[in-house]
Amino acid sequence: MKDKKVTDFTTERHADWIEATSKKIKIEPGETAKISLKGKQYRRQNDSMWETFVDPIVNPVIEVIIDDQVFDHKIEFGTKGDYEESEFGNKYTLDAVYFPGQYMHVRWWPKKGHPELPGTVAADPAPSQPV
Repeated sequence: MKDKKVTDFTTERHADWIEATSKKIKIEPGETAKISLKGKQYRRQNDSMWETFVDPIVNPVIEVIIDDQVFDHKIEFGTKGDYEESEFGNKYTLDAVYFPGQYMHVRWWPKKGHPELPGTVAADPAPSQPV
């Protein structure tokens, strides 16, 4: 399996999510595999997300792509261990092994003193109807 890249996935749409599956891959003793995923989610401006995986991950990474002028955020790896924050951007690497059943958590919210963003309940109220 050395230096083999799997790019062929079967995808299936469900009501609230999309599933991508590859063929089974045999990893011999002493070999390693690297899995890279990229996804996009649209969330509320004051929200959080939880992720968990079924396979161990060595030195997992959380990258938060967010406007730092407007939002604050925090991250949790759900396990003990120190993590390193990148000098560039909001990228965090845990110096440990992430085991199945542990979680990754990202929470974000508008910074204090920043006016509410359009499209929220606290934004401009609906105009009153004449009686």
